[in-house]
Amino acid sequence: MFVIGVRQGEVGLNIPIEYYSVPQNLVISGEPPKEVNVRLKGSQRLLASLKPDQIRVRVDLSNVRKGNNQISLSEANIDRGPGISVANFFPRNIRIQLSPAFPTERIQ
Repeated sequence: MFVIGVRQGEVGLNIPIEYYSVPQNLVISGEPPKEVNVRLKGSQRLLASLKPDQIRVRVDLSNVRKGNNQISLSEANIDRGPGISVANFFPRNIRIQLSPAFPTERIQ
């Protein structure tokens, strides 16, 4: 029997937040959080080959309402490659302000 050791490591990255599924009648207003600090763990080989654009923090806004919304983030919001897990991330909660969207009228 052979045992092959794989060295594990951790890396911290600031990952931009991607907001999607904003209701048609609302727009994000104010200054929404722009990124999440994510600590990833996995084999040192995988972490060394990791590119920041391979990691995504995606926030679904389909269930938000007009006004202030607090959204709890979880590991499910963090897309990452196989063999990589989330050790920690911050913030765990974000606040999003949404305002009514007013269609612009074209002047002819």
